[in-house]
Amino acid sequence: MFPDFEQGLRAAVISSTSYTSDVGGYTLASGGARMRSRIVLAVTAALGLKSETILPVAYAVELLHTAGLLHDNLAEDPEISRFHPTANQVYGDKPALLVGDFISSRSLELAGSLGSIPVLHQMTRAIMTMAEGELKDHELRGQFHTDIGTYLEIITMKTATLFEYCSRAPGLLTRISEAQSEALATYGRSVGIAYQIREDIINLTPQTDEDDHSYRDIVLGRTTLPLIYLLEKHPALRAELIRSADPAKRQALIRAHLTPEIFLACRNQARSFLDQALTALRKTALFTPELEAIPSMIQASIDDRLSS
Repeated sequence: MFPDFEQGLRAAVISSTSYTSDVGGYTLASGGARMRSRIVLAVTAALGLKSETILPVAYAVELLHTAGLLHDNLAEDPEISRFHPTANQVYGDKPALLVGDFISSRSLELAGSLGSIPVLHQMTRAIMTMAEGELKDHELRGQFHTDIGTYLEIITMKTATLFEYCSRAPGLLTRISEAQSEALATYGRSVGIAYQIREDIINLTPQTDEDDHSYRDIVLGRTTLPLIYLLEKHPALRAELIRSADPAKRQALIRAHLTPEIFLACRNQARSFLDQALTALRKTALFTPELEAIPSMIQASIDDRLSS
């Protein structure tokens, strides 16, 4: 990553009110691999551009993700137990909501600072697509469907759209062929889908009793890939899950039927998309060790989780 990236990211949420730095900083502190900005910077290097040229976009995509977390936490059931309180639980719902709005606007300002209409236009389209995906997901909340096509459509819109933007945006600042642009788009989109499958696996494989991810998606009525595979084997469970609004009962129903085979099927699906990402880049002159390493990181994190 770019030196002092975290410092610059936190500086981006400073305003005349302490709420933006407090609430934004609290959410940013969760850290993570910064996968989205990592893709932006890796593609920038592959294109031969200077990292400083694209840093505003690298900050912007992380801020968009952070704003999404703030808004998601506001929309979730406050009764769901968390060992690590969310920003709205610490600072209040209204400050968290408004900071989420501020950070979203800040991300657009950063993208606009490059003076590239295509970079800004593609970001606004990504935001709209992500919101549409969230709404589609909400429409199906609690139905526990088994349609993999619908599942992939939703996670592509909700998650992979921003990954695709990350891989495509640097190319908008220089002249590249249409084939290279499409290869970069395929790379980002495929990595994003695999990343969401990884999140689905993590959600159902807690490593400790204090794992905040533990079963939250199922409790909230979301359909994830492991659940689709599980319900294909045990279709009668679907009606029980729909009838039960009790989080503990839903969790118990799922845990009793999860098998290693289900997670292996999810891992294979993720690997298929990661292979698609690498295949797309191998057809261009943009295949670099840095871009190759990102799918490897995702695959390794899945393998580590399933072997622990």
